[in-house]
Amino acid sequence: MGESSVPRRLPAVLVPVEGESFASWLSRAAADWRLAPGEAALALGLECRPGVVVRPLLFGVALSGRSLRRAGAATGLRARDLRAMQLARYAGTALDLAGLDRPTSEPSLAVLGKQEWALFTASRACPKCLAERPVWPLWWRLGIAAVCPVHQVLLVDVCRRCSRPMHG
Repeated sequence: MGESSVPRRLPAVLVPVEGESFASWLSRAAADWRLAPGEAALALGLECRPGVVVRPLLFGVALSGRSLRRAGAATGLRARDLRAMQLARYAGTALDLAGLDRPTSEPSLAVLGKQEWALFTASRACPKCLAERPVWPLWWRLGIAAVCPVHQVLLVDVCRRCSRPMHG
């Protein structure tokens, strides 16, 4: 795909669940398309870091204007809906993202991550919610997220089976 080209419209796109994180939606969409999440990110035309593992720039935090336009063209989703799945939706409220200079600046994200206002590369989760449906709400990635209001249980940081950090 050329630098300025827009990805083709995908034939089938999952509708995001209200409040769902971008990582959750992309994982569900990738499974529906039978692609790895990185391949799905490329199919959407997202700007990605080069390397062995394909990972969009500022994944789940913010979409650059270019990634937003391309993902919108590929999915038919409105820019407003794509932005609502990013942590940047909490900017100026639960999150101070003033240090995030440019949407494609990974080093500025490292500085923000040390402030513990949000989980930029992981998530917390309610095991009971996930057992009901595999959708990860965006608010689980906020540093203040601690208890599931539906099940009244503490959110977990690591998988109880494999002890790996939660991502969603």
